[in-house]
Amino acid sequence: MNDDRGFQAHCLYRAGTVFLEAKQYFDALRHLESSLELAENEGDSELEIGCLNAMAGAYVRLADDALESGNVIEVPSKGGTLLSVALDTARRAATIAAKLHAGGSESPHLAALEANCSLIHAKWLFESALVRLAKDDVDAAFALYQNARVAARDSGDRALEANCLVKLSEIFELRMDYKNTLICLEDALEIAEPLLGPRNKQVVSLRSHIKELDRKMR
Repeated sequence: MNDDRGFQAHCLYRAGTVFLEAKQYFDALRHLESSLELAENEGDSELEIGCLNAMAGAYVRLADDALESGNVIEVPSKGGTLLSVALDTARRAATIAAKLHAGGSESPHLAALEANCSLIHAKWLFESALVRLAKDDVDAAFALYQNARVAARDSGDRALEANCLVKLSEIFELRMDYKNTLICLEDALEIAEPLLGPRNKQVVSLRSHIKELDRKMR
């Protein structure tokens, strides 16, 4: 490895992670991509993994901000949505880590990288459901929300699991299936209340909707 380029690559990586912590995601991505290019040229696999993992985190945080407003952001230069790009990036990191330690040496990071892929996959399913719903493909959206709920539960993302249940309840209510609407809302409340607190606006809204629906079903 060229010492000067190696030092530059690590400096760029550190700057990228500082920008990431400061929530300056575009600056973070710019520095991390530069570091990644140098790391690839120098054959520094560990730094490649670090760059890719941090880049995936930046894409996820940008996507989370968009999803809060119900938006899905396309990244034309990357050929997909923010979360599809994040998932591809995270999988690249996990693949490099697996190859690096294929000879039997234990990787302290591989399990965490694979878990991160599972978390992003759950978010990507949720995002994909929003895309299908925007195209009025309710059946496809319903199936994706169901899959996202299972993936979120399996990966330990309880907040996402609750959001999936709320979205499923909306589709059940659209179909006038009030029994399953109520089941989904109650399950969502059971998850959301300990996470957010009883006075949280979303929790209060869920409780109010459940009471309204319960009166309607009597």
